Amino acid sequence: MTVTVADDGEGLGGKSNGTGIGLANVRERLRLRYGNDASLAVVANFPSGVAATLTLPARTEAIHD
Repeated sequence: MTVTVADDGEGLGGKSNGTGIGLANVRERLRLRYGNDASLAVVANFPSGVAATLTLPARTEAIHD
């Protein structure tokens, strides 16, 4: 399953007080849960803004979590 969220704001070069720790934490949690079968990509959106794409493996078995 893939979900993309995009905006047309200032983009990656805009003002930010963030450290990126939140993105790093999400990527680590995905790695721990799904190994290399999941990812989070954050890229520049054309012509402005940012697009974030989350990719998770499809589950075929019943969910028991």
